[in-house]
Amino acid sequence: MEIAILICQAVILVTILAGIRFFKRYVRSKTNDFATKQDIGEIAQNIESVKAEIKSVNAEIESVNGNIESFKADIKSVKGAIDSVRADSAREQRIELAEDVLGLFYEAGEAIAAIRSSLDSDAKESLAGLVDTVRKRLKQRAEIFDALESVKARFITRFGPEQAEPFEQIKQVLTDIRNAVARLNEFEIAHGQAYDEDESERLINKMKKYEAILRSGYEDVDEMSEIVDSAIWRMEETCNRLTVRK
Repeated sequence: MEIAILICQAVILVTILAGIRFFKRYVRSKTNDFATKQDIGEIAQNIESVKAEIKSVNAEIESVNGNIESFKADIKSVKGAIDSVRADSAREQRIELAEDVLGLFYEAGEAIAAIRSSLDSDAKESLAGLVDTVRKRLKQRAEIFDALESVKARFITRFGPEQAEPFEQIKQVLTDIRNAVARLNEFEIAHGQAYDEDESERLINKMKKYEAILRSGYEDVDEMSEIVDSAIWRMEETCNRLTVRK
């Protein structure tokens, strides 16, 4: 009898415990459902908030993109202005160089004319006097010819070698003058040592050829003056064309 009572009490206790467990699970389930609904509401609110933030960020991005395009346009405008200034500067430099070179050609032409002009009143009327005078005049005006030669490379770089032929003409005239000075100095010595009239005549004819190089107007056709005039005229044509301001 006691055993039966104990068994019944045990069954009742188990049933009560099972009910309690069931109730706890039920309550937990309801609580979780409520919490989940709350979370979902909060998440939904957060999503809307995030959407608003994204929309705001997109608006900021569009504004930045607009500013970038405007900045690009400003850069392009500034670059165009810089390129224009550079082009103007390069053109001015070309014009300045051409004008300087033409001025040097005028000076060189005057210097060569002075070198080949009549002898000074105190100079000896002889080949030796002519040679000494021309040599002295060449030395006095060397700076002009050096300046002309020094600007030649810049001129060729700017305008091309096809425009530089007048430089070579002036250089050839100076070479001929220096060579004539050297040869006349030698010929005067050789003429004093000539053994017959034929040899003496040949030397005199050669000396006249070189004397014509050193003396302006010595012959009807002054070849040296023609070469110098041609060089200056050609450089005038070139520089006048290059210095047209547009």
